[in-house]
This record gives sequence, C-alpha cells and structure tokens, in this order.
Amino acid sequence: MKLKLFLLFNLIYFITFINAYLSTYEAANHIGKVDEVCGFCVSITYEKDKKGNPVVLDFEKKYPEHVFSAIIYEYNLKKFNKPLDEMFLKKPVCVKGEINAIKGIPFIIISEPAQIRVMERYKVDSDEIYLWKQCRDYHNTWFKSKDRIKLKILLKALGYDIDEKSDVWDIETHRAVIDFQKKNKLPVDGLVKRKVLFEMENIINKSKNLDYRQKNDLYYIIQSLLKRKI
Repeated sequence: MKLKLFLLFNLIYFITFINAYLSTYEAANHIGKVDEVCGFCVSITYEKDKKGNPVVLDFEKKYPEHVFSAIIYEYNLKKFNKPLDEMFLKKPVCVKGEINAIKGIPFIIISEPAQIRVMERYKVDSDEIYLWKQCRDYHNTWFKSKDRIKLKILLKALGYDIDEKSDVWDIETHRAVIDFQKKNKLPVDGLVKRKVLFEMENIINKSKNLDYRQKNDLYYIIQSLLKRKI
C-alpha cells in the first residue's frame, strides 16, 4: 500500500512538474518570482552599445511590441556551444529564472545554458493551434470572465457563430478574431486590443441589421472594455 501511494505521489509530482510553466503573456503577473516562461522567440538582438553588451531575445513580437524578453550578457555567451540564432531564433523556447520587469515588460536574465531550452512538445502543434494557445493565455490573463463574455457578445453581434454565453476563449472565438482582423485590414495577431474595439464600434454604427437599442447596448459594452488597460 505504501509503495502504491509513493508511486502515485511521484506520478502526480511528475505530471505537475512537466506542466508547471507560464506563457509569456502570464509572466507579467509573476514579477519577483522564480519560474519557467515559454513562448516563441521572434528576434535576437546584440546590443553592443549598452553596458555588458547584452543579447536580447524577444518573444511573440519584436521590440518595442515584445511581450517578454530573455537577456544574456556577453561574458556568459562563451558558455553556449552554438550561436544563439541557430539554437533559439524562430523556435518555441522556455526560459527559467527570476522574473523582473522593465517598463512593465517582464524579462529573465540568463547566466547559464541550463536556464533556456527549446520546447520540444510544441512541435506537435500547428501554427494555428500555437497562436490560439498564446491568444487564449493573453485573454485569460488580461480580461476577467465577464469581459471575455462581453468580447464574445460583440463577435456574435458581428455575425460570428460562437457561444457567447461561455467565457472560454476557444478556437472558434480565436478564428473569429483573426477573420475580423483580416477583413478589416488590422494587424492579424488574434489579440483584441483598442484598435479592434474601435473598428468593431465603427462597423456596428454602420450596420443595417442592428436596431438602435441593440447598437446602444453594444456601444456600452465597448466603452466598458475600453476602460481596461489593453
């Protein structure tokens, strides 16, 4: 019996451990903590004009719209046996260490190669699924449950077939946002930010399928969302 309990405990610990990481969008809520952050490395910049000649790995978007950064100072580069671009650029990467922030953008300083790795498990995901997971984490982090429902009500009113009664940021909701951005020539990143809300308001205003009361209700929703820091 004790052996079974021991094995069960270790199995639970192992499962918890392999899933115990943060997305880059969640990192901002864990400043000052030691954790592992995983996301997509989009650029690597060698800043020769700054003290320590740091190398900066930016995640999800390039500077200055980056979501998260990893910083390696020049004196630690010799510890890596391959060029950083070859190892990490345009790949899903996990970084472990103390999470700090510069102007609200979280970062981790890397002093040892063991702190950074390519996230092999992400290779099974398609590009769409990977982006959806990142967008899901973003909306779950920056929007409360009731606000996610408001976003889905707006998308439903704009003609998208989604379940507006659920706060779950599912793949259908993600596809609706992507489609809306493409049709309205907005940056296609799957994230509902101010430009997306302003464009929604513009389209609702021009809509002939909505009456005055419906438009008024949707305006109220948009204004309440614009008060949030997004």
